[in-house]
Amino acid sequence: FAIPIGDWFRTTLRPLLHDTLLSATAFTATHFNRPALETLLEQHQQQQADHSQRLYGLLMLELWWQGQHEHQSFHQAGPERFESSS
Repeated sequence: FAIPIGDWFRTTLRPLLHDTLLSATAFTATHFNRPALETLLEQHQQQQADHSQRLYGLLMLELWWQGQHEHQSFHQAGPERFESSS
């Protein structure tokens, strides 16, 4: 069966999608054409086009990048930085 990701991107996942992709520090916002990204989101939201596959790919790229960035930050800082001082 097909997962209704396109519908979810218009409803329950809309805040996650928009906040993640349009964040000022997002990989997608800094490496892709922001107006084009905003157009994709708007066209999808208004049901002018189904960009669910493109948006899913961009969201997964962004979440992967964030995970890699956090992983690198953790190892550069050392685990003691994140341990409790109690």
